[in-house]
Amino acid sequence: MKTSTIYDVAKIAAVSIKTASRVINSQDGVSEKTRLAVWDAVNELGYRPDEKARHLARERSDRRGLWTGCIGCVMFPQFGRKCDYFYNELLEELDKILLANKLHRYFTYTLTDLSSPDLALRMLNPSSISGVLAFGLGEDYRNDLFAIRDKVANLVLVSDCMADNSLSCVCPDLFQAGVQATRYLLEMGHTRIACITGDNNMRDYHQQRLNGYKSALAAADLPFVAELVVEGGYSFAGACLAAKKILQMSPRPTAIYAVSDAMALGVYRAAYEAGLRIPEDISVAGCDDLGFSGELSPALTTVGFDRKLMLERAVMLIRQEAEEEGESLPVKVLIPGSMKTRDSCANIAG
Repeated sequence: MKTSTIYDVAKIAAVSIKTASRVINSQDGVSEKTRLAVWDAVNELGYRPDEKARHLARERSDRRGLWTGCIGCVMFPQFGRKCDYFYNELLEELDKILLANKLHRYFTYTLTDLSSPDLALRMLNPSSISGVLAFGLGEDYRNDLFAIRDKVANLVLVSDCMADNSLSCVCPDLFQAGVQATRYLLEMGHTRIACITGDNNMRDYHQQRLNGYKSALAAADLPFVAELVVEGGYSFAGACLAAKKILQMSPRPTAIYAVSDAMALGVYRAAYEAGLRIPEDISVAGCDDLGFSGELSPALTTVGFDRKLMLERAVMLIRQEAEEEGESLPVKVLIPGSMKTRDSCANIAG
């Protein structure tokens, strides 16, 4: 049987987690009607507060008021070993936002780096940093993320999320990005469209662009053909191999949707080596609108996200969490994508 949590209590009582926590911990500032609603929910669920968790929550609450103006950045373990254009551009944009707000990026380490107890002790120090932005880390790293939150209290995920939305996050709307890119190719007359994905073993959030691709095909009454989906591993080399496989298919697809611009580069290389022209022989669409995408020849059609908005919201959430008294309800912010139509897609509509 699932153990009830304070999140469940707050949901049934129709109050915030902070309010539920105040009632359970016998704090002032709550109306009698609300107090009764919370205790009714506690009794209905048979909820029993975990003393260790309550102690950690009190510690986090004590630390929330500390605002040093310094933000720590924790990156996914593979950062630096894959095509990290997207995350490097995020960090560059973050520095501009922090500077404009008189804040400071205190450190940038991967989750693997912080597995060193000595480094973690020095960096994840609430007297030094006001919070942590975790990049590319989500449900697959649940235990690590909650361990970080227990140390620094204020944690916001960037470009990933938790399956149960138990931590605040700011994410690109990857599903709609997949829909937008595929729909655009369909509007250009393409019906046999291949898709190069990242890592098919990763959990649902990382499959959203593929799910968007499937949804757009279904909306156009076109079947999903599994052989047209090839894994590229979020790397240039992996995408190049995937594209070579696609370009050898018979009949050959007329368009390829790569779920990242970095992998679209691999498609360009594969097409060049096969003696094919973009877009005359094969159309290509990407996702992310990285800095180089408009400088390619031909310029890459892609779906872009407002990185400045994404990071402004993430920093704002860190500040809000720091200023909240007690536990705050996690917030999920989806950043919509916008189609950047350039020169890499041919119109073959009759």
